[in-house]
Amino acid sequence: MFDNFEDFEPLYFLNFSKQLLECSNCFEVNETTIKRIVYGRIYYATFLYVREWLKMNWQYNSTKRDNTQMLNFIRSRGPFNRVLNHKIRDDLFLLKSLRHQVDYYITIPREGEIGGDAVWYDESIETAFELADFIIEKFDEYEFDN
Repeated sequence: MFDNFEDFEPLYFLNFSKQLLECSNCFEVNETTIKRIVYGRIYYATFLYVREWLKMNWQYNSTKRDNTQMLNFIRSRGPFNRVLNHKIRDDLFLLKSLRHQVDYYITIPREGEIGGDAVWYDESIETAFELADFIIEKFDEYEFDN
């Protein structure tokens, strides 16, 4: 299992998610199961890509609290201007929230069942892919000052 563990790029998750969705009728499983897996992999592809970029290029110190810590880091010290840092942080937060929903909720909660200030998000998989592509593209295109 772990023979080629090091041979992995976060974008493999994103590409696999696209292929999985395209071939969802190839599996004897309901559509919801596939979509739940896809939402999760979209988030983790984006999360891992950004985390590794920040570690290599922006002096980010990764910890076990990255799922929250990295969002705060991007908002306050990300590589882009203030507006774009906030947008990327918010988009990552949305992808994280969608992943959380598909992993922890069996049904869509009725009003008042989520609790606190929590919000139920209903963005489509297409929107999730667009957010991931946008975030990754921005980090790919970043130009360092010489």
